[in-house]
Formats: sequence, structure tokens, C-alpha cells
Amino acid sequence: MTIPVGYMDECGERHVAGWVHDPARPGMRLPVRAELDGAVLAQGIAARRRADLHALGIGDGAHGFELLLPHPLTPEERARLTLHTEDGVLTRAPVVSPRRSLLSFVAMDIVENCNLRCPFCVYDYAETRRTNAMTEEVFEAALRLLPVTGAGHFWLSCLHEPTLHPRFAEFLRRLPAEHAPNVFFTTNLAKRMPATYYATLAASGLHHVNLSFESLEPATYERLRAGARFRIFRESWDALLAAFHAAPQPPGIRYNLMAYRSNLAELPGLVRHLIEDRDAMQVEIRDTMDRAHIPRDFAAAEYLDREGWLRLMDGLAGLPPEKLVVIAPPALVAELARDGRPAVLPNTAPGDATPRRLPRAHTPFHALVRASGEIMVMGRDPDGPGPDVIAAQCDLREIGDLDAFFEGIRYGS
Repeated sequence: MTIPVGYMDECGERHVAGWVHDPARPGMRLPVRAELDGAVLAQGIAARRRADLHALGIGDGAHGFELLLPHPLTPEERARLTLHTEDGVLTRAPVVSPRRSLLSFVAMDIVENCNLRCPFCVYDYAETRRTNAMTEEVFEAALRLLPVTGAGHFWLSCLHEPTLHPRFAEFLRRLPAEHAPNVFFTTNLAKRMPATYYATLAASGLHHVNLSFESLEPATYERLRAGARFRIFRESWDALLAAFHAAPQPPGIRYNLMAYRSNLAELPGLVRHLIEDRDAMQVEIRDTMDRAHIPRDFAAAEYLDREGWLRLMDGLAGLPPEKLVVIAPPALVAELARDGRPAVLPNTAPGDATPRRLPRAHTPFHALVRASGEIMVMGRDPDGPGPDVIAAQCDLREIGDLDAFFEGIRYGS
């Protein structure tokens, strides 16, 4: 019998929330109850869809819960509150928020360009001619979303390279200390940055940083990371690690790797090296999200077939499963899961992306924020299992009261 995994990640005056999942029973929705000094205050079923769980390959993502408490709790009572499943007590997350997470994640970009042109990139840069950078006014408006976003779920970059912003280090310094653990970003380390930048990053209090690359073989690295120079990447990586080692509480490091034929033989040893020698809190290996703009000759030469993926998974066997996330093609997901492979998430095809107003939806929502200040709040129609749809779309700077804004979306007002 396996032990369910999960966390308490919110505990406020009138609510407690988190998630719980049993890997041996991935389709089960587990009961959970909140207790204070042995008395049951609330109970329910962990069946709430959370985009962060889905993105990490934790079951089908519908393992979250929120329990409303019958009366307000004092800070001392909140510290004593415990969450129980049939098999034990849930662990408290490293950061337990006192507020309800109205947003499961915010995917933001402070610029709309990248310094590389990787052939596998999900974004089509064919028509990009300039680097649009977020203004200070928009950034300050975006910071208002931090308190209503869960730990590690506020992205300072989603599609693009944030170090292209001329004021990126300043933006990092302006993150409120109490909410910095909600934030992470992704970078390719392909741009030279001053030592002061790495010192700022090490002291930022961010939840973690995603570092993206595919190979430590210079020729392979430079072919897959088109426009990058391996020497600069390696120097930047060493500088980042040195600064992190010198800091008392640096951000975590999460590595993002794409799997291809040219790096297939290297990947198992590279993952082990990242875990054992390069401070990896987690390593993600990802299949390509195929798009029409990706060159067909690249796809034909590099995409892994079934045998390639099975070979990769065999090579990864024995590595700590909690350190590894593998996002494989849909056809292999069930097969690999039956074999007890590391967490695997299907790269599912997008559904109907036609924008439509959502009359009402369950929170938490998630939001996409562009450098211009445009925000799209996404939610799922509670009347069906369809794709996420647009619940609201406006300029961040036009939002007054955040709670009223989200409650208005939730109830259709």
C-alpha cells in the first residue's frame, strides 16, 4: 500500500486548502478532514481541479480541496490545525498562505521576445521585430496579484526571456519579501549578466528558477539552442551557482530539458549530474509541443519515437522519482504509468480555443499577463469537462478591488 502525498498550502481565518493524491489509485478522490485539538471542524473530498497539479503530472490534476471553517480561527489555532486523510496527517507546505488562492497560477511575461531562436520553441518569432518591455506602471499593477497566488505559482516569464528586460534586476528587488516565495521564472542563461545580477537573484527570496538547456556537449547545445554560445551559458551557470552557494537562502533550481534523438544517450547521465552535482530541486524532461511553425526537417530528425521514449525511461530508472518529471507523448502515458515510471503528464492536444465569456466558474482561476498589461483570466465551465475558457479580459491597471473583481467573475456579476 502506498502513502498518499499532498500538502496543506493555505490556512486562513475561515478556510483551509491543499491537495492529496494516492499514486497507487490515481483516479481516486480522497476524503480529507480538518481537525483542531482532536475536534473535526470540516471535511470534504479532494476533487478540485488545480492547474498546478495538472502541470506537474500529479494524477489528472483534480486532487485539490478547500474546506470552509465554521468560525474564524486565531493565528494560534491556525498553527494547531491539522488535515487528515484515511492514512495519516498531511504535511504543511514550506509556505502556508493565510489567504485564499484566487489564482492557481499567473503566467506573465515582462518582455515579448527571446535572445534565441530554438527550432522547437512553442512560440513563433517569425514576425517579431522588436522587444516590447513591461513598464514600471504595469509591473506595479501585476504585483497586486501576488497575495492571491499560491507559493511558486507566479511566473515572471512564460514564453519569453526575462533577462532581456533592461530593469529585470530592479524588478526582482521590488518584489515584496513576504510574497517573493510565490514567484519563479525561466531563463536560458545564454546572455551575459553582471555579478550584481546573480547576487540580487540569490537574495531575491524567489521560490525557484527554471534553467533551460538540452546538452553539455557544445555542438549539440548550440544546434538545439540556436543563437546561443555554450561558453557563455557555462560561465553564466557557474556564476549563478556560485552566487547561490554564497547566499543563506537562495531560490531552488529546477532544470527544464527537451528530449531529442541528438541528446537521448546523454540525458540519463545529465539528469544524475544535475541532481547530484548541480543543486537540482527537480528536473523536467519534456516532449515537444508540436506546432505548425516548427521546421518539419527538425521534427523528422529529432522527435523521439516510441522506442526512443522507452529507452529514455529505462535510462532514468533508479533516479529519485520526487526529483524527476517526464512529460511524454500521449500514446505512452498509460503504458509508462502502468510500469510505475516517474510522474508522466500527457501532452494533450488543445481543445476549442474560441474565446467565450464564462458565466460562472469555480476558483481558483489562472491568469495570463502580457508585457502590455493585458490580463486574461481563465477558468473552467462548472457545467462540463470542457477546455479552459476566458472568464475575463482587460487591462490590469483598470482593475480596482481585486476581491470584487474575482467574485464578480465567479458569480457572473
